[in-house]
Amino acid sequence: MIDLLCCFRRRDHPIRLNTQFHLDLQWWHKFLSDWHGVSFWLFPGLSPEADIELSSDAAGSLGYGAFLRGLWFTGLWSPLQAQQSVAYKELFPVVVAAHIWGHMWSLLTAGFRGAAVSYLSSPSASGGVDLSALELQCQSFLCQGLAPSTRRSYSTAQSKFIAFCHQLGVLHSSGSPCPADEWTLCLFATFLAKTVQHASIKVYLSGVRALHIDQGFSDPIAGCLRLRRVLRGIKRCQGSPVASRLPITDDLMLVIWNSLDLGLPDHCMFRAACCLGYFGFLRASEFTVPDLASFSPSLHLSVQDISVDSMVSPSCMRVHIKGSKTDPFRQGCYVHIGAGHLPLCALSALMTYLSLRGNSAGPLFLLQDGRPLSRATLTAWLRQIMASARVPGNFSSHSFRTGAATVAARNGVPDHLIQAMGRWSSNAYQLYIRTPSASLATLSQKLV
Repeated sequence: MIDLLCCFRRRDHPIRLNTQFHLDLQWWHKFLSDWHGVSFWLFPGLSPEADIELSSDAAGSLGYGAFLRGLWFTGLWSPLQAQQSVAYKELFPVVVAAHIWGHMWSLLTAGFRGAAVSYLSSPSASGGVDLSALELQCQSFLCQGLAPSTRRSYSTAQSKFIAFCHQLGVLHSSGSPCPADEWTLCLFATFLAKTVQHASIKVYLSGVRALHIDQGFSDPIAGCLRLRRVLRGIKRCQGSPVASRLPITDDLMLVIWNSLDLGLPDHCMFRAACCLGYFGFLRASEFTVPDLASFSPSLHLSVQDISVDSMVSPSCMRVHIKGSKTDPFRQGCYVHIGAGHLPLCALSALMTYLSLRGNSAGPLFLLQDGRPLSRATLTAWLRQIMASARVPGNFSSHSFRTGAATVAARNGVPDHLIQAMGRWSSNAYQLYIRTPSASLATLSQKLV
């Protein structure tokens, strides 16, 4: 419709309404008749994921407030404001927050969560339930049911699925691919198999399932026997991928130590981070921060999360992990690390670094220029060290966790202790243990 308007040359210029125009008109007619008047997005999975999230609340008779990453404010309504509508009172703290904190979300996607709890729990003026507010809160709970990282990965899968269905011509009149039949899912999996591995295809299908749930449909994958066989066929044809990330073992930890100049504060920080990641069996996300804007005191490591049994002669360190991949509800846990043998000692490395860093607020690991240690910086520095030392292979920030499990198994640490040290809730820890080929070769002597 907009393209046709661009054809105007003069006021009385005639325009022929083509098939596309009528299809657009039908789509808008269908959309406006079904639209609930709250969210413009037809498909929640397509909405952009927020980089920073603000929570606000307004109580009709009391006041208002907002919360953003540890910062907050509250206020009482003036006599004039107290007479305003609920919509005004909900919007007011958002405007105040934008005035105070707007500089923090410059060039970012900001998400706003308006808490309507104060009037959701009470009847409306007419004696009934405020359905609009109830639906908003329900949609918020539906969104919060998935972790932000999961929703981001699902969003990519959902966008690709919608584009695939559009090319296939199987979109419904509403413009949505849901509900999708089993054969469409089989074709989608086959389409992905050209460029995507079997394990990732299953993640894509999980994203499609989440899209159906968001739109109120049943699980499209449940009971799909043909789809299950197609996935098995893809796996057989692709084969099992070879583990690409190599472990950082104790020998390679010495390579890292030898490459650093501990007279430089940044090198001291990097050594402490590597030792903590290795001896603590930590995931990269548990001790790195993407950037300062993403830092959350309630999630990421800070100085206050490190404690020792003695300030004079410490023998054990306790690290408070407030949230992780397998802890979506952030119950938190403690990781205990004892003193090691120099120069490979997480306790000594971290105490030396903290004496330089101080106890100021912010991420635990900070570069001299004020930037936090990110996963990308950690991986790039690690690969640079290995390349300079002529150590072949692909290493990443996750190599420390893999290496710790590998060395523990090599040194005879019982399986249940490896599982406990790495906080694995299943036998997944066995996938992290890489047995050297030389060790396997020596076993031949024990067969005679």
